[in-house]
Amino acid sequence: MKKLIRHYVWMLVKHVLDRMQLSSLPYPAFAARQTGIRRHISELKHELAHIAPQHPALRGFKVYSQADEDGIIDYLLSRLPEGMATRKFIEIGCGDGLENNSHYLLLQGYSGVWVDGSAENIARIRSQLGDFDGKRLLVASSFIDLDNIDALTAEWVAFLGGAELDFLSVDIDGNDAYIVAAMLRQVQPRLVCVEYNAKFPPSLAINTAYDKQRAWSGDDYHGASLRHFCDMLGGYTLVACCLAGTNAFFVRNDLAPLYPRHSVDVLYQPFRAELCLLQPGHPASLAWLRDALRPD
Repeated sequence: MKKLIRHYVWMLVKHVLDRMQLSSLPYPAFAARQTGIRRHISELKHELAHIAPQHPALRGFKVYSQADEDGIIDYLLSRLPEGMATRKFIEIGCGDGLENNSHYLLLQGYSGVWVDGSAENIARIRSQLGDFDGKRLLVASSFIDLDNIDALTAEWVAFLGGAELDFLSVDIDGNDAYIVAAMLRQVQPRLVCVEYNAKFPPSLAINTAYDKQRAWSGDDYHGASLRHFCDMLGGYTLVACCLAGTNAFFVRNDLAPLYPRHSVDVLYQPFRAELCLLQPGHPASLAWLRDALRPD
């Protein structure tokens, strides 16, 4: 029983896609699991299409994201007027690069910053990318808090050549809301992605107390509810949540008319850990990105 409990807790971790476990399954069992997940996604989209025909989650798909975020991000950024996009991003909580919200953007030619609190993750990225062109991607190891976020953001803005971003993603399993609020004093992203605590329905505004050393303990005391982010991000409008109930997407208010409008109750998605187990192809690598970033 203890082993099963530990396994379930692990499924709640950022890298819920347990690649080693999936790859060790006999092929028939693996195929059956993947078929079941795809069927579940199809059913959810079918139901959602009746409620909100223009819901951005209907455009979701997975390449390197945890669930369907890649497709949602692709759709939301595609709505920006021609000539407006900077094709720049910052992602805090990039992991080891194999599963995050901006790997797919880099392959499309975007420039950005990858930050993670794990020195091991960053070392793995640098090792696998090799001698990559540092003009399009800055990779940094930093445990983010309110004491260092202003100085670090200034460094990232200097690297990117401006505070206008297309995309900001923050996923640090704890002080997310505090860090996003601090960053928005220096950067003006058009699209913001935050991890929300989907255990709490959209009627409840709740956030963990700030703790400089905050680290997730494996229980439900982490992050902030969707309603808290909606109330906090006054300059932004909620336009989507991914079907897995992990990430929410906000667009800057001046751009909100470009997107379908739905109530928070319609956009909210409950936590569905099983959707994060979808494997869209062979196990992820950084090889394609290494080729894309190779110095001329």
